[in-house]
Amino acid sequence: MLKFLPSKARGLTEEQWLKSYHSFSFGSYYDSEWISYGCLRVFNEDTLLGESGFNWHSHSNMEILTYVISGSLYHEDTLGNTEILEAGDFQLISSGHGIRHKELNLTKEPVHFYQIWFVPSLNDTEPAYAKLSRVKSRKVTDVFGDGGLEIKQDVDLKLIKIDGEESSYQTSGRRLEIVHVVNGTFSVNEMSLTSGDAMYLQGEYNFIGEGEILYFGV
Repeated sequence: MLKFLPSKARGLTEEQWLKSYHSFSFGSYYDSEWISYGCLRVFNEDTLLGESGFNWHSHSNMEILTYVISGSLYHEDTLGNTEILEAGDFQLISSGHGIRHKELNLTKEPVHFYQIWFVPSLNDTEPAYAKLSRVKSRKVTDVFGDGGLEIKQDVDLKLIKIDGEESSYQTSGRRLEIVHVVNGTFSVNEMSLTSGDAMYLQGEYNFIGEGEILYFGV
């Protein structure tokens, strides 16, 4: 069974300085059918205009992943980390028993990025911060695990670049599995997907297209 979430069906928060699409209920947007998916609680696609951003605010007991698609994003937190994230960078904040941070666009150009939150397997741990830069020559980037970021949850996340080849997959049945199109056009069991579309997978499926996708196993 394939369950389709088209880009246009997502929630939207729009301010003068921010456009944010929500795949799951978030803030003032609520959809009883799309509150979470396993431990995946938030998937927001954000665009910040130049010289704007999220000033100091707090988080606790959430694993917060940022992936920058284009532009650059400045990060600062109460652990003493300061970072400028560029396109292709992943950032993981394990907020644990509590952390404060800010995310700003210090340039005059927009920055486009994902904010992805996972519920951790343990609460009230020590906060932590880490960054991972994708290797552009790789077709598959394993975001978590060996050589990737250490997340306090059992999650498989891959950034996959596909160049027109066709592949067949069988879902494991052990995880809830999702593909989200970052860019490009794809066909999954003859259903078309474009940027911002997501497919919730079960069983066997055939995948063909060109572009980049995020694969989640939660």
